[in-house]
Amino acid sequence: MIISVDFDGTLALGDTSDIPSMKPNLPLISVLNEMFKDGNQINIVTARGSKSCNSFEQRKIKYQKIIEEWLKKNKVKYHKISFFKEYGDIYFDDKSINIKDTIRYEKLDSIFTKNKVRRLNEYVVKSSSTSKSEFSWYKEASKFKTLTAKVLSYDQDTITTEYISGERFNNPILAIEVLKNFKKNKPLNNNKFSNYVDRIKTHVENNNQIINGEKVIEQLNILNLVSTFNHGDFSIDNMIQKDNKLYLIDPIYSPRLFQSYFIDAAKHLFTILYYDLNYHLYDSCRKLYEEELDIPSKTLDILICSESIRVATYKNQLSSISNNLIDSL
Repeated sequence: MIISVDFDGTLALGDTSDIPSMKPNLPLISVLNEMFKDGNQINIVTARGSKSCNSFEQRKIKYQKIIEEWLKKNKVKYHKISFFKEYGDIYFDDKSINIKDTIRYEKLDSIFTKNKVRRLNEYVVKSSSTSKSEFSWYKEASKFKTLTAKVLSYDQDTITTEYISGERFNNPILAIEVLKNFKKNKPLNNNKFSNYVDRIKTHVENNNQIINGEKVIEQLNILNLVSTFNHGDFSIDNMIQKDNKLYLIDPIYSPRLFQSYFIDAAKHLFTILYYDLNYHLYDSCRKLYEEELDIPSKTLDILICSESIRVATYKNQLSSISNNLIDSL
């Protein structure tokens, strides 16, 4: 038999921008070496360089030697490396779809960003310039048992995760458990709260429909929030409730952004109220956040207003909501 096996995300796992640091898929290597010993043809195939190089020859010159060194280091038995589409009686590939299955294709684009998000069977493929930082968040969150979509592969501009089928968030207890977990865990960076204040100030300055935005900045400057791990976009659209558990998708993380569970709590409350108009759920969550997380009511008001300004950057028609919230401070 001819066995074609993909390199990135299948045979080699981890940060695709640094081949030497990628981890070997040991169970797969064990199977491949047994297949090699059994007389099968093993072809290592890769799309490396298809975006950055102008020809197959350039791709080969740029990547063949470093892939060969990785294969040697990790004791992978094979017959050849190919930068072309190769025939195979069997394909090992993390991005493959079995056409014997029913094929489902669905658009899942966000109304707030330009990211292209598509569901294909049990995969969700998202085109995003922040895919590497998203992967960093998913990896860190999994260390303290935050339930998330499983990352199947990623590169500099695309991330593929599993599709989670569930229902829309409606259980405040599940959200408070997640935020309590965030509260006790360290952030991924050392940014100060002033970083967040500067971001909101920039949003105010860039949106001429925001009126009296300096009032919000004055109120923010009074606060001094602690830095903790957070999701960054803890909105009702990024939560999937399944089997009485809460799964999180689409985090916003950057080494340049301040992190705090305070921000997540405020974003969550804003989206419950203004995305779903669910006043009962809003009241239930807000009461828990004030009592269980010790967040002062005034602090929540200020941060909900700030998060509304951040959202209005992407949807100017929501600026009127921000202005109403500013007036109420």
